[in-house]
Amino acid sequence: MRARQANEGTLAGHIEHPNGVALWGPLIGLVIVAVFCGLIAIFTPATGLWFVAAIAAGICGWWAFTARAKIQIDKGAVRFSAPLFSRRVLREEIAGVSVQEDDGMSHGFINWPVSHVWSKRVTRINMGGAASVTVSVVGGSSVQFVVRTLQDANRLARVIQG
Repeated sequence: MRARQANEGTLAGHIEHPNGVALWGPLIGLVIVAVFCGLIAIFTPATGLWFVAAIAAGICGWWAFTARAKIQIDKGAVRFSAPLFSRRVLREEIAGVSVQEDDGMSHGFINWPVSHVWSKRVTRINMGGAASVTVSVVGGSSVQFVVRTLQDANRLARVIQG
């Protein structure tokens, strides 16, 4: 857990890095791709596969060391961010906040930190963890942020509820 106060306007912040299956699943898949592409490039004239192997290795490094999901709570809004995703929810648009235990698994077809459950109108931000905070927005949509511990989820929920 890396919780920190970012600046004077921020009431709370929380950063989650990939952990558990959310870390190792993509890394194993990308390493397999990099190794096979490298081996094929060594034993065939397909030198373009070195490029694919290098990209896969670069993504492995990014995922293992710098990928993160973040929630920032200030007086006016709650900001959610993850790889290729950002959403700002104004405090007056929040209809409710709930905390629950979570399996930490990606519920989408692709193992990506951000998934959309269209039938429930939920955007799920998940880097692996045991609990989640769900922020329901006026209009029926919600954002679910998965954290490592139930204690972290309860702390974030208290701050969001103000």
